[in-house]
Amino acid sequence: TRPKVVLTLPPALVTPVRAVAVSPDKATVAAGRGNRVHLYDAKTGAHLKTLADPQLKTPDGKPADAAHLSLVESMAFAPDGQT
Repeated sequence: TRPKVVLTLPPALVTPVRAVAVSPDKATVAAGRGNRVHLYDAKTGAHLKTLADPQLKTPDGKPADAAHLSLVESMAFAPDGQT
């Protein structure tokens, strides 16, 4: 039998940028840092907001307060720039 694989949150200090996407209008830059997605103003570099999945839970059922249980390693904006 195969062992069960259980994903857990990475340590809080693990925040490498592993994914970057630029909105179609080039106004916003999204960066996947650790297990979170941060949005920045492309002109000023100002942090706009951090995205999180409110329904994401750890294996023991606690809220994850993150965009992904593991590291965010890829992302893209929809062509309309809305998502």
